[in-house]
Amino acid sequence: MSNVSRRYLSVLLLITQIGAFVIQQSRQVVASQCYEEVPLIKPGHRLSLSCLSCIPSTTGEDNALIDQELLSPKKHTDVYLFSFNKLYESKKKRDLSQASLSLKRWKNYCLGDGGVYFDERPKSLKALNSQISTRIASDTSHFFEERNTSLIETAVLSTCARFEVVVVMSRSKSQEDPGFNPDSDDAIKDSLVGALAEQIIFQECKKSYLLKSLLPFSVFDKPQRICSNTSERIKSPFALKSLQTLTDAMKDEVMVTVNVENVSRRLCLIGAGLQDRPIFRPFSSRDAHVMAQIKRTADGAVQQHSDEKSLDTATATYCKILFDAALQCGKAARSSKAVPILDELRSASNGADGPPELSKAAALSAVKLAVNPAVAMCTAKLKAMEATNDILRLREGAAGLTRQSGRRLDSVGCAPIRNLLHEPTIRLREGKYVDIEKVLNDVQVEIDRIP
Repeated sequence: MSNVSRRYLSVLLLITQIGAFVIQQSRQVVASQCYEEVPLIKPGHRLSLSCLSCIPSTTGEDNALIDQELLSPKKHTDVYLFSFNKLYESKKKRDLSQASLSLKRWKNYCLGDGGVYFDERPKSLKALNSQISTRIASDTSHFFEERNTSLIETAVLSTCARFEVVVVMSRSKSQEDPGFNPDSDDAIKDSLVGALAEQIIFQECKKSYLLKSLLPFSVFDKPQRICSNTSERIKSPFALKSLQTLTDAMKDEVMVTVNVENVSRRLCLIGAGLQDRPIFRPFSSRDAHVMAQIKRTADGAVQQHSDEKSLDTATATYCKILFDAALQCGKAARSSKAVPILDELRSASNGADGPPELSKAAALSAVKLAVNPAVAMCTAKLKAMEATNDILRLREGAAGLTRQSGRRLDSVGCAPIRNLLHEPTIRLREGKYVDIEKVLNDVQVEIDRIP
């Protein structure tokens, strides 16, 4: 073998040795990082559920405490509906209050007249939702701090005859839950009415507001008409006095509806054209226009994350469920497949209006066959959504405890533990209170009994 060949072989051998050394060092570094990522279990340390799957079974003093977040009280959802429904003015009845006139003029100017089909202003609606959500979260942060309550979602429904605002709150629910707190109703109402009154007075202080609100070009979607810092811009004594007068009047006129079932029922009746209407007109295209308005309301809903102080319009889940139920109810209430009496009403109708007695019977039938099922479905969905998180917390906690004992929750030997979880799971699905900490303590006792 020549000297050149020997040199090539020597270089190749040296490169191979260096490569093997580098690979060995890399494996040691990766292994050390993996060991560092695995938390050591020591007495008194907290351990999150995400780490339980990678921890071997422990005994004696090496018991990890379940993450306190798992044992936190159940999150309960409160739904409020603030209704300004005295905005309709007919030719025979012109008795709107000054506050209602101011609200209606501002609503038509900023959000559009709900009676005009092509007047769609989704950007303005979303801007108003954002302002209301931020304002309520800011005004009520100290009030709800002790109650662990935070604003979740807001949605504004604006039609030709009404102005409704849905507010969804999240709070911790204990076993001795007092239910709806009148103080919280007043706090949210004061913040909401104050925000709307400031928007109205801010526009009324402009000299060109009254003229622009009557001109045809006001139909353009201009979200900048929703002011973000109205409290800083209203400074004159006259404007401040007008603001206080309007705020007090709007507080007296607003109607507050609480409870998921009640709010869902009112929204479903609005979608079906049965809320505050003298006669049921299921074949009127003008009455059916409320369906498009409800859809735009759902699309413009805003979710407020109190911990992150951010807004999100894509995940407003609670409002979506509420307005989806209203949309389905509106479709069913106008369909003869869901409400068979509508065939008879259609044949007896003269244009959009049918005989009063038959229309009344059709309305009662629509409530029974369309509204009631939609309300029940909406209520069940919201309760199930609340229960999903609690059920997940319960089962993950039980699975973590069984893994610590070297077992699996789905194994044959853990059947008594699964039986122990069955009744609490059913109670959670029914919307009832379950002490998750007590159940997990019972699970630990049952695990200790297993040989």
